[in-house]
Amino acid sequence: MDKNSRQANRLTDITLLAVSSLTIMVGCILLPGLPLIATQLGISSDPGWLITMPSLGVILFGPAAGKLMQKVGAYNALCVGLALYGLIGMAGFLFKDSLFIHVDRLLLGAATAVVMASGTALIAHFYQGQERLQMIAKQGMSIEVGGVIFLALAGLLTAQAWFWPFYLYAIAWLILVMVVLYVPAMTGLEKTQTDTAEVRVSREQRWVLALALISMLIFFITTITLPVQLHQSGVSETTAGFYLAFISFMAVIGAFFMPKVVERLQEVDADCCL
Repeated sequence: MDKNSRQANRLTDITLLAVSSLTIMVGCILLPGLPLIATQLGISSDPGWLITMPSLGVILFGPAAGKLMQKVGAYNALCVGLALYGLIGMAGFLFKDSLFIHVDRLLLGAATAVVMASGTALIAHFYQGQERLQMIAKQGMSIEVGGVIFLALAGLLTAQAWFWPFYLYAIAWLILVMVVLYVPAMTGLEKTQTDTAEVRVSREQRWVLALALISMLIFFITTITLPVQLHQSGVSETTAGFYLAFISFMAVIGAFFMPKVVERLQEVDADCCL
């Protein structure tokens, strides 16, 4: 592999990891100034919906995102998702009616579903074997690194004007340019093939799913209530942003060591079976 090829591969890696960072960005942008933003939008009675509604959109529109990939391919779906992500995200502060605000956040979740699914599909296509596992581990870290960066920036921007954090969604358009420049546009193999075989879920997998559900419930409960508690304690939006960014930084460290822990546990399990 020549120098130009290695550089192109690194730029592809960076671009796809940047795409992954948008997963956590969709909600965390509003967290540092959540009480203030909710008040300005006229929904101070239920500010948590600003954070949870995009997640609900991901769930509801996830199947549609899969069908879109099958129809137009993962690459084209990613470009469409990024374009809509930036547009819908920035439009959020323009609405003053709670219904339109909630619809906007729901549709933002739909765009996020397309970005998440197509970005992961491209990683699965471009990387194989151990290289794919390494990229998946980096993907988890990039999601949390995005939380560190976007939470800190959102806190600083909210301190200037309550609507400024919404402009951070335009980063999706910058990443779209990176995708066009640095991610190879697939042709024949672009469209995703579905496997109609029956999938059996083992008891161990059910436990994993149950624990994942519990952990996400805890995450959303603490994520939504913490900014409100910080605001009531007189903590500024900037300080709240840095505090939440530090929490996300701890998640980065956890994501870094998790593959090593799994590898070590597998070695211990293999030794026990001998």
